[in-house]
Amino acid sequence: MKVLALLMLVLPCSMAWNVCCQPNAVTAFLFDSVSGLTFEYGIDYKAKKELLIPLGPLPAGSFRNGFTVRDWGNRKSYTSDGTTCTETPMYYPEAFQQCIPKRAQVVAEANFGPKNGGIFYKAYRYSVGPHIISMAVTDGCLPINSRYSGPAAPKAETGVYMNVSAASHIDFSVVDLSGCN
Repeated sequence: MKVLALLMLVLPCSMAWNVCCQPNAVTAFLFDSVSGLTFEYGIDYKAKKELLIPLGPLPAGSFRNGFTVRDWGNRKSYTSDGTTCTETPMYYPEAFQQCIPKRAQVVAEANFGPKNGGIFYKAYRYSVGPHIISMAVTDGCLPINSRYSGPAAPKAETGVYMNVSAASHIDFSVVDLSGCN
């Protein structure tokens, strides 16, 4: 009973600080405006990791069998071009936020796609340290568009999410980090 009473107190208080929170794990196809590529995408807030695997056809010089894993729990990023994997320090892991804070400014409310029958979303803008984050989410807090700018993204990154769904977890074992230096 004590646990139930504690949960009844903590859960409403934690939600009071946020507009909404994304599910613990989300999968999607992600179109990245910087690279012009589409990725198989997964983010797992419990594991504190993000996985991007590029999909084809890819332009010459792109990562054919590559991937990127951002492990903000350990402050490391792993990038592979399919043959060489590089481990680099990850700065500003605080930019990865599961929840949109109450202080976020609503910048748009509209439908993604057709006016009638499209997906209703709200877009928010807020800062996390030196970063500006803009996020458009559905009623269920699933992302459909995001934009990150600041030191962690010197070239502002804009992503469009397609086929977005909540997942129980993300399987990071599909990529091999053992050879990353």
